[in-house]
Amino acid sequence: GDNFFRLTDVATVTRAYADPPSEMFRYKGAEAVGLAIGMREGANILDFGAELSALMADLEQRLPIGINVHHVADQPHAVDEAVSHFIQALIEAVVIVLAVSFISLGVRAGLVVSLSIPLVLAITFVVMHAWGFTLQRISLGALIIALGLLVDDAMIAIETMISRLEVGESLGKAASFAWTSIAFPMLTGTLVTVAGFIPIGLNNSAAGEFTFSLFVVIAVSLLVSWVVAVLFAPLLGATLLPAKWDHHDAEPGRVRRTFHRVLRGAMRARWLTILVTVLAFAGAIWGMRFVENQFFPSSDRPELIVDITLPRNASIEATRAEMDRFEEVLADHDDVSFWSSYVGRGAPRFILSFDAGTPGPNIGQIIIQTPGVEARDRLRADLEALARTDFPGTDVFVKLLEI
Repeated sequence: GDNFFRLTDVATVTRAYADPPSEMFRYKGAEAVGLAIGMREGANILDFGAELSALMADLEQRLPIGINVHHVADQPHAVDEAVSHFIQALIEAVVIVLAVSFISLGVRAGLVVSLSIPLVLAITFVVMHAWGFTLQRISLGALIIALGLLVDDAMIAIETMISRLEVGESLGKAASFAWTSIAFPMLTGTLVTVAGFIPIGLNNSAAGEFTFSLFVVIAVSLLVSWVVAVLFAPLLGATLLPAKWDHHDAEPGRVRRTFHRVLRGAMRARWLTILVTVLAFAGAIWGMRFVENQFFPSSDRPELIVDITLPRNASIEATRAEMDRFEEVLADHDDVSFWSSYVGRGAPRFILSFDAGTPGPNIGQIIIQTPGVEARDRLRADLEALARTDFPGTDVFVKLLEI
């Protein structure tokens, strides 16, 4: 007989929304469609942001009336603002170091040290580019840390030249004496300083991967500063310093006399000095127990994250109803710029340290954008008080983004 069966009218296939939905996305309480756009590897996020904004502006003009486009997580803007703040701090640090150099060394010697700073930074930037390290929070922070260290070798070299000029040597001999007498002691000191950051470079954890550029940038900048101090600083000194240098005042000032008295007293009472040092070290170790243990601080970004969790047997409609009640407060709050809400799931991973939770009908998440950090902190206090009083049986957790 016939081994085939003819089946008809088994099912009707239609195109419609899932009912009930498995997850929902909303912008300021209105139904929306979320579009996550990632950057191609190796691209510049600021260029990516500019091109994406132009693309979305063009797209919005061709959308039907009533459909608008909003940025709910503008990472290029956040990166631009964060890097701008660090660059501002870097410029301020450079200016401060230059000012201290001029005040402490004088105009000509200070100028030699000041010229070594942009030279060290320029070579460091070239090495960073060759090794694939970009300008971000950690690498810029490393440059700020290194600024106070990278001028030490140049200052030592110039002070050594000045001391030889004071005894009547020529510029050439004074410059060469800096190399023959202090180059390798300075290298030893530089390597010891670099060694202090080795644990960061050898850390294989996720945090170590995040901070690896701190070790590399500091190590490179300090080693480059030694090269500049022993090769370029004497050359600059021979060019800019006068051929003859008068002796400093032989009579020590009040500060130096006071320091001499303290130093002699500490050397005479050496066992007492050692005891005080040991006690101070022990007190520092004891005091560490009062310092909060936290590898990374909370982010200074203005977003506020609200996790909403209902009992496990709750439906997605019940979760949406609770989130609707919560969002009514956001609509009238002065410290809220806008918000996006996710029902049945959490927000996508829009920054590296953001942990997207497991989807489920009983969970939801709200990402709130505030005007600034102060507004964010005020809003956080208000929402935590609201969660305690108006949402019994619902777990509402208000948190900040972590770095």
